[in-house]
Amino acid sequence: MLNTLRAQVSFLLATASPYDEVVVRITSPGGPVSDYGLAAAQLGRLRSAGLPTTACVDLVAASGGYMMACVADKLLAAPFAYVGSIGVVGGSPNVHKVLERAGVEVVQRTSGRFKRSLQQFEPNTPEGLQKYQEEIDAIHAAFKGHVSTNRPSLDIEAVATGESWLALHALEQGLVDGLCTADAYLRTRSADAAVLLVRAKPPRRTGLAALLSRGVEGAASAAAALAELAGAGRGLASQLSSRLRPSASLAGQGLASGAASGASPTEAPPS
Repeated sequence: MLNTLRAQVSFLLATASPYDEVVVRITSPGGPVSDYGLAAAQLGRLRSAGLPTTACVDLVAASGGYMMACVADKLLAAPFAYVGSIGVVGGSPNVHKVLERAGVEVVQRTSGRFKRSLQQFEPNTPEGLQKYQEEIDAIHAAFKGHVSTNRPSLDIEAVATGESWLALHALEQGLVDGLCTADAYLRTRSADAAVLLVRAKPPRRTGLAALLSRGVEGAASAAAALAELAGAGRGLASQLSSRLRPSASLAGQGLASGAASGASPTEAPPS
């Protein structure tokens, strides 16, 4: 996704004019901090270049999804889409008790006081848990700063609680600028502008993937050729059949003529 987004943004920056508008459809409940931070930074390139950008949310743009959406100059959402979730969550299972009962010993050594603040195979320490909480809080503070920079009118402390809102209520909070589906917005814009879909070209296959792809394409071409031959055969048979039926057709016409003249259908009409 990130490579595709980078390619799309780079293409738009190279070809679009300040009179154009970029509409981005976003659907995401969030995910890894670094991934969504980079995605938001890619969209930020459009805004930094002065290219008007509108984000449309039809279903959900929460947490990392909202991190991306809030970068746009205008943020629209369907009434029952979920937005917000300006918060951070992190954790890891700790299985040291299970390992102890199974008689399994895990040897782990670290260099650096907080190289492993949250443990998986050893008991967690109060110091490590405190450090992990500080790391989460630091990410949350950066997230709030990001949202505040892009939407300065927000009361960030009121909305950065980790909650998600329906767009109906998010509009009151200032998290979105209007209630509208992506399709409705694009239809409105199409009245006075050409609407173009920008997609990244699929990567070229190499090695085994290329061989397999050619094999599949070859099989599909062979199947299409066979179907075409079968169709041609049916057409030829139909033509031959029609050429072998002239007397039958004339006989049918004779019967019809006889019936129309009042003669019995089983008798030939009088000469």
